[in-house]
Amino acid sequence: MPDRRRLGEILVDRGLVTEGGLQRALEEQSRTGELLGQILLQRGWLSEDQLAEALAEQEASEQESFELQHGLRTGPAGEDGDGEPPKEDDTPPPDLYLVREAEGHEPLFSAASFLDAADLALEAIDERDPERLEIVRSQQGRFENVWSYTRQGSAA
Repeated sequence: MPDRRRLGEILVDRGLVTEGGLQRALEEQSRTGELLGQILLQRGWLSEDQLAEALAEQEASEQESFELQHGLRTGPAGEDGDGEPPKEDDTPPPDLYLVREAEGHEPLFSAASFLDAADLALEAIDERDPERLEIVRSQQGRFENVWSYTRQGSAA
């Protein structure tokens, strides 16, 4: 059964970050507690689009792992369950919903559906009390703000 792929592993596999760069960023993450993607964005090693695509791949690997674990997929990864390779089609990749504090910030969470993203956003409001929060839909490198929150009494 596949394990959840780590973001750093995905970025190295895609050739977006070197092993050495990843190690330096992980060391900074352990010192500062910042999210890995935020560190890479701040250093200019990664664009928001590249981060969103890597997070989408990570989300897809989590979904595959869940399906295999719960018997929802019978064939090996990359097969439809009937022993045949998946059929090629022109279906675009699914939307990915990103919950972030403001434009330009690394996503706090990613979800495959708006409802899941909304649940995560409401939990973040309860736990973090952010000044601003937004849900952005990412599809094929395009971003669309679909929901936003501003704390009452804030100057935003």
